[in-house]
Amino acid sequence: MNTHELDTKTALIQAAGELFAQHGLEGTSVRAIAEKASSNIAAVNYHFGSKENLYKETLLYVARYGETYPAVRFWKDETRLQTREGQIEAIRGIVAEKFRVIFAENTPSWFWPLMLRSLLDPSPSLAEVVQNVFKPEHDAITQIVRHIKPEMDEATAHLWGFLLFGAVAIYVFARAPILMLLGRQDYSREFLDSVSDFVSNALLASLDLR
Repeated sequence: MNTHELDTKTALIQAAGELFAQHGLEGTSVRAIAEKASSNIAAVNYHFGSKENLYKETLLYVARYGETYPAVRFWKDETRLQTREGQIEAIRGIVAEKFRVIFAENTPSWFWPLMLRSLLDPSPSLAEVVQNVFKPEHDAITQIVRHIKPEMDEATAHLWGFLLFGAVAIYVFARAPILMLLGRQDYSREFLDSVSDFVSNALLASLDLR
């Protein structure tokens, strides 16, 4: 794929993302996407084949945006996880990286409304995102937790992984009420760093690593 084609494909994804976030899959037309991207319907068909495939690629684009798979990296570093200090570093590193990526300053504003809409209205496209992006990281987290706490059963380790994700996700999806409750206009970097530390400390305490 040449540079022009790549630019066109990216422009279509970004235009589609904004419209899908506002109107959903059913409420967004291919024509509207093409017009917003200053392209044409033929380009949508050429790059994606269908609106449904474009929706899937848009969700994958958001899910993979900046993703560095920190849990997968830490799980592969067997030496580090052999010590208490290394285990603490792994948990703190995973949480800190999630906050850094999710709250990066250049993240387009439509990302999280689109993801929230996709979570509330599950589809085969979301299933592919879960399988290809969420699952590898979640599986690595559960393996790390069971390595730290060998007596923990698999079901509990899954719940622990969901706890980690939820502790980060609430600051995304409940941003408006959180800001209202705190009397803030927006999250500052200092605030997010303090939240990351708080979440890490709580999770470490649950693993008896404090």
